[in-house]
Amino acid sequence: KLKAERDKAKEAGEAATKKHEQLSHKLVSDEQQRADLQADLKSLKEQMKAKTEELEKEKKSLQDKYNEEHFKRREKEVEVNSKDRTIEDLKNQKLQIDQQLARARDQLTQAQMEKSRFDGSTESENRLRRELESEKRKVGEVEDRLKREKDQLASELRDKRIALDEAESREREAKRKLAAAEAESREKEQDAAKKLKKQVGDKQEEIDDLERRIKKLVHDIRTFEEGGSPTAARREMSNSFVSPTAARRDMLVSLPRQRADSL
Repeated sequence: KLKAERDKAKEAGEAATKKHEQLSHKLVSDEQQRADLQADLKSLKEQMKAKTEELEKEKKSLQDKYNEEHFKRREKEVEVNSKDRTIEDLKNQKLQIDQQLARARDQLTQAQMEKSRFDGSTESENRLRRELESEKRKVGEVEDRLKREKDQLASELRDKRIALDEAESREREAKRKLAAAEAESREKEQDAAKKLKKQVGDKQEEIDDLERRIKKLVHDIRTFEEGGSPTAARREMSNSFVSPTAARRDMLVSLPRQRADSL
């Protein structure tokens, strides 16, 4: 009977030793798996950060292009306004010349009246006529020059307005592209944030599950080493552990802060 009890105790010891080794191997495997999952989580956060930086660079490039088009449009507007002022000055000059011509005609009328009043020599009349003809030629030359300059300025003004319209069209296109890029950037950022949040939640649940299994294994190993009751040890362990539901709730509360830190 004693021999049978010794054999039974020996078999129980060998079984406990084998179970201890299995639990130890399982503990090492779960620890490695948890390290791999944490490394994957870190890699995902780095990818999210790199993608965010890339989108910010693209947005800055479009903003610079929009600013450049806006500056060119302002320059065209200043140039067109300058041409408008020049045309207005030429109109004022023409008005002054018309006034001079009217005064010359008045002088001619006055001279004719003087001629009819005084039956003087024709030399004075011829001199006044020559002066009037000379003034008329001068007025005609000035009018021709003003007409040429006006036509040239009108042509330049048309070209400038066409260039201004093209600049405005490019500016509108740049605004549209910038708005589209911002919308796409926001959409990509939201999608990436959702994916990252889901992946973080999945990885965190796997990590929490591994940690619970590791704690259970460690506790079972200690229980076997100390010869205690595994059932009582597991009951004590469950009383001291945080529930998975509470752990996931804490994780979801801290996710926005973790994402802000990673960005």
